[in-house]
Amino acid sequence: MGQQPNELTPDAGPWHRWGYELRQFREARRLSQQVLARKALIDRSHLGRFERAERPVPSTRPSPSMRLLTPLVH
Repeated sequence: MGQQPNELTPDAGPWHRWGYELRQFREARRLSQQVLARKALIDRSHLGRFERAERPVPSTRPSPSMRLLTPLVH
């Protein structure tokens, strides 16, 4: 069983907004972090850091794996 998710503060800045929207997308589709991470070809822990705003929002030139993930959240 996973740990309880941290409360997100989407108004705290762009990293937080992106993480919030990412989690909302994932939960609305009842996907685990593991499943979404596999679809985006990234590690689950990396996805978790995005959701918790511990990783910056992808730059204007996202990595190949982030190019796959970004359309999923919009």
